[in-house]
Amino acid sequence: MVQQMEEMCETIHKLNNEFVGIKKLSRSHLWRKWYNCCIIMRSKLKSLMLGPTPLDNNHGHDDKA
Repeated sequence: MVQQMEEMCETIHKLNNEFVGIKKLSRSHLWRKWYNCCIIMRSKLKSLMLGPTPLDNNHGHDDKA
């Protein structure tokens, strides 16, 4: 899990670095499409980094009453 988080953080840093380079491009239609894709990817990565949902918090702890 820690390794996965580190990989996600690395990916976010790479996306940020690419974004800094791309910011220099003109605000063309293609640039706006690329920017929107980055926003979506960043959002998906952040949701993955939040961890398990409250419904999954009993994973591996089954009550055997």
